[in-house]
Amino acid sequence: MRLLPVLPPVPVLLLARLIFAYRLYSVDPVLANYYLELLGLMLLILASYRLSGFAVQAGGPRMFGFYADLTAILAVTLLADGHSAALLPLGGAAALDGFQRAMRMSDIAEKKTEE
Repeated sequence: MRLLPVLPPVPVLLLARLIFAYRLYSVDPVLANYYLELLGLMLLILASYRLSGFAVQAGGPRMFGFYADLTAILAVTLLADGHSAALLPLGGAAALDGFQRAMRMSDIAEKKTEE
């Protein structure tokens, strides 16, 4: 019996937030006012999507790490600019970084038990 893939809720909810933010900001003609927030949300969606691949043993740690680190860098940049919208990507990046560190620690523990 083949199981149907379940749509991960976190990327879907972040996509809804991205659509809402774009609709809100799209009337502003100055792209520099909001493009960093939209880029941060897109990177957070990609990182959480890559994270969901680990649930079905199809995760790519390099791409996940790339997106998670880019999200963290962009969130810190947004925070330094004083954007209040930086809190969602910053919190998401912190959670993704925690998952990344946990995966590394489990790999280290696995290698020690093999020796």
